[in-house]
Amino acid sequence: MPLISRTTVAVATSPSTSTAPAAGPWNAAALRDAALAAHTPVRNGEGYKSAQDVTSRSLSSLKSAYASWGRFEASKMMAVPVDDVTMRVVAFEYHSGKAMEAWLDAVPDDKILEVNVVTCVSGHDNLPSAKFAKDNVYVAEVRGPDGKVVRSPDFGPGVTRQEEFSSVSPKLTVDISRPGDYVVNCAPKGSAGAGGYVEARKLVIHVTGREPTIPA
Repeated sequence: MPLISRTTVAVATSPSTSTAPAAGPWNAAALRDAALAAHTPVRNGEGYKSAQDVTSRSLSSLKSAYASWGRFEASKMMAVPVDDVTMRVVAFEYHSGKAMEAWLDAVPDDKILEVNVVTCVSGHDNLPSAKFAKDNVYVAEVRGPDGKVVRSPDFGPGVTRQEEFSSVSPKLTVDISRPGDYVVNCAPKGSAGAGGYVEARKLVIHVTGREPTIPA
């Protein structure tokens, strides 16, 4: 199964208490780094825990990196903010059973977060990645703390009818005015789903209500 690279572009899961208000100035990077430091890698885990910073400027490089990754490894995904938002992400090794987690440096003042989701084909275990690059259909969704789900239309090469080793979802618009966890999932239709590789197909964005705001 796939390895999680130490050099993935600019992204973490922690206990539910991670969304509880903490004393002192808001520092999303410190929360991410604390979750990273607190995790003890599992025995026989594959890959490495890693810290990433994801912004709108990450989209192009992520799409390129994922296209290369998917030719030989398992499909994975990342949510990428559309606005001038920095997402501090931590990812964990395969077999840890832990989804990625993220904290936001700041949120738009209208509390609307817009993201694209970038994902890719699977080529691990000699799977036919070239075939998937022509046929795959993906769907991305974000589930809020109130259970409300924002879901993308189907996307990918099976929709565009163009070869794509990596694909980018249509924009998802999420109301994050309610503090809590916003869970992003994305996987190829017909695959084992996010649960088949939770470490790279599920992202928990912790929104605490303490984040500073920036103009929408």
